[in-house]
Amino acid sequence: MLTPMDIHAKEFGRSFRGFNENEVNDFLNEIMKAYTAVLDENERLRGELERERSANGEFRRVEQSMRETLVVAQKTAEEMSTSAKQAPTACLRRRRKRRRTCAARRHCRQRHSWTRPQTRCVLSWRSTSGSSARSISSCAA
Repeated sequence: MLTPMDIHAKEFGRSFRGFNENEVNDFLNEIMKAYTAVLDENERLRGELERERSANGEFRRVEQSMRETLVVAQKTAEEMSTSAKQAPTACLRRRRKRRRTCAARRHCRQRHSWTRPQTRCVLSWRSTSGSSARSISSCAA
């Protein structure tokens, strides 16, 4: 690569009726100054380009992180929506179970309240046409 010092150090041979040496030297000095300015600007622009590439890489990492966060948020929203749709069903099942258990306890208290205080009622599961139902099978002392 040609440097400003190469331009400055260039010597031309002399000949009879050649160019004016002072004019050639002045022109070479102008070229040297302009070439130095171009090289300095080129170096500055290379540094700036490297900084911009680094910043661009950082922005790409942030963008990727944001995309991943968005995917997680969407999955969480879908799970919450599914859970919210299933919650009333589960709540109704718990209420029905508590109601059956309370009804069975009331039955035992009413049946054995004055005769045998140590009596326990045994609850069992029975299946009727594919659905499960809890009922009092027997009362034991």
